[in-house]
Amino acid sequence: MAAVLTRQSISSSEMLSNRLWGGLQLVGGLLEMVGAGALCAMPEPSMASKAGCVVFGVHGSDTAAAGWRQIWTARDTATLTQQGTTKLAEAMKASPDMANHIGLSLDMVVPFGFAGSIKAVRASRIVMGRISLEMHEAKAGSRIGGHTLRKHVGRTEEQLRERLRLEPQREKVSSFANLERAESAISEVMRTNATSIRQWAQSSGRGGPLTLTRRVAGNVGYGITRETGKLTPMNEVVVVLKYQTYNRMPYYILTAYVG
Repeated sequence: MAAVLTRQSISSSEMLSNRLWGGLQLVGGLLEMVGAGALCAMPEPSMASKAGCVVFGVHGSDTAAAGWRQIWTARDTATLTQQGTTKLAEAMKASPDMANHIGLSLDMVVPFGFAGSIKAVRASRIVMGRISLEMHEAKAGSRIGGHTLRKHVGRTEEQLRERLRLEPQREKVSSFANLERAESAISEVMRTNATSIRQWAQSSGRGGPLTLTRRVAGNVGYGITRETGKLTPMNEVVVVLKYQTYNRMPYYILTAYVG
């Protein structure tokens, strides 16, 4: 959960995935070092090939080391190149997000071939940085966990009208358009409320569940209001967090819906 608040991708469900990406990064770094060695071994090396030998050799070593650390820790690991460029951008008063993107972009410029393609694919996955609702969903028969997927994602108009009929006390029912929109919108709400979430978590959730609300741009979802009976677009997202250990998380998404 803390990963989402800082636009990272390190939930427990992704530990194996992170190690696999680390393995690919390690291979890419080693291949980059092999390419650098080929430049160094040219019969009549020019200044350009000598410079390329040094640049690609150092960067390949950096990439391989970062890949090994990621395999060992199962956490997303930035190369020293990315970290250094990010710190420099922050020193020049760039925002943390912008500084991180600058560091990541420079790190992707240096390598070539297989190593570069791995970084490009991995970068798109990291920047996406959103929660996985499946990690928060209650298992069948369990009394702990959320119900967002079961009740509030991808519901049809017929299902919403049936719920409105079965629950006469409810004035409005709604659904996220699909899983991708749900996870993206919920992640945005949590990132914009990162400070509130941290303060709430540091107090061990005293005061009960934490409710977060934010309007999110785009086609987020739709709903039916009992008074009008019409299906209308909705983009106000409500997220409710419960402080209770679940799936190795200190707190989880009890529910999230559009309203």
